[in-house]
Amino acid sequence: MRLAILLAAAAVAASCAGHTKSDVARVKREIEWAKTEAANSQKANEPLARYVEQLESGKLSPGYYLMISGDDIVKYGTQAFIPYQLPANSIHKKITGTFTTKKIVDVEVKPGNAFKMTLLLQGKDIKVNYKGDLYKPHVKKIKAGLEKGLSVDLEVSLSLSKKGTIKAKVRCSGTKLLANNEAMYTNNIEAAINKAMSKEKYDIGLPPKGVLKPAELFTTRNHVVVVYR
Repeated sequence: MRLAILLAAAAVAASCAGHTKSDVARVKREIEWAKTEAANSQKANEPLARYVEQLESGKLSPGYYLMISGDDIVKYGTQAFIPYQLPANSIHKKITGTFTTKKIVDVEVKPGNAFKMTLLLQGKDIKVNYKGDLYKPHVKKIKAGLEKGLSVDLEVSLSLSKKGTIKAKVRCSGTKLLANNEAMYTNNIEAAINKAMSKEKYDIGLPPKGVLKPAELFTTRNHVVVVYR
């Protein structure tokens, strides 16, 4: 799915956009929400708790705060990533042809260093390679559905590696055919996507900031925040 390209593009673009302390006023509106999340914190939320304390005190620790919003992911990810073609058998071994990623929608940054999004794909020259009388009634319906379009819901968990890159784990939480959307088809496709993604390692580079290095990562209600120190 080339998630690394999508996120890296968003990170670089957000960096170039020059998010500075002037952004803090906007983020302060998130303090009450963030305090609730921090109260339930585990280790992943400790940087968020420190961030809330600094916002309330008006004294941000020295460093650079790279803030990647859902809009950044859509806008710059689209520029770098759309349209993207992939072989259909990379999603399901019984399907050949080509899928084209047409659009990124419904990006939502979530508590606990995560976000979710939906990819809209369209199939072309699809062939469904199921044999036997049992599958015969369904082959045309699956083909028609995939060529009409497929939405793929993804949940992405983020962490910062020791070498200063973002590590992402991706899970498909649902699929929907834009025609002939039946669970017996979509459940099979969802399982196949998750099987394929379980084999992938997403290691996303971050833009350099002089001598500063990525030190912390956390999510607020609207942003993925990477702190350079």
